[in-house]
Amino acid sequence: VAYLEKCEQDPQERQRHIRKVWFSLAAYVLAMAAVIILARQIPLEGLTRQYEAKYLEAIVWQKIEQEADKGLWLQLAGDLLLQRKMEDKALDAYERALTFEPVSPDLMNNLAWLLLTSDNLQLRDPPRALTLARSAVILKPLGSFLDTLALAYWANGFTEEAVAAEQDAIRADPVNREYYQQQINRFQSAHNQSLSFVLIE
Repeated sequence: VAYLEKCEQDPQERQRHIRKVWFSLAAYVLAMAAVIILARQIPLEGLTRQYEAKYLEAIVWQKIEQEADKGLWLQLAGDLLLQRKMEDKALDAYERALTFEPVSPDLMNNLAWLLLTSDNLQLRDPPRALTLARSAVILKPLGSFLDTLALAYWANGFTEEAVAAEQDAIRADPVNREYYQQQINRFQSAHNQSLSFVLIE
């Protein structure tokens, strides 16, 4: 009440108070706008996926401790490690899993893929990958497994067999025909280039 009386007596005080209120409102609006803009820039979807991946990883490692003789958990651990580009550890997990599940087509396929595509060239082993990929396809002739087999053939210098395997992949999985056809083109192009190089020599 005393302040209101003061404002009545001094018009300048009233103007100062009005300006103060407007500045406060403007600052609040700007702060809220900044919060909204920042919130939109935070990759919430990415954070959610990262949290889910960490949770899944924790469960897998817990299961490995509880059921050390189950190859499935070691395979899942290998898959997670491979996604994180921890290829040495992924290879170790797959090898351990293979001792418990020696005829798992999924495990053989994933291990073959690692042995073919590892960024660490010392981990690559095309002959073994070919053996694993062949076994996986016999047990489970999926398009993705046939694609691994095709890559294994190609890595071992068998271009015709690689193309045939990709054609089998197209028949098994026509939805992904475009990808398999790209692989065929890649194999044939590399083969033609190497032939050209030999002829030039």
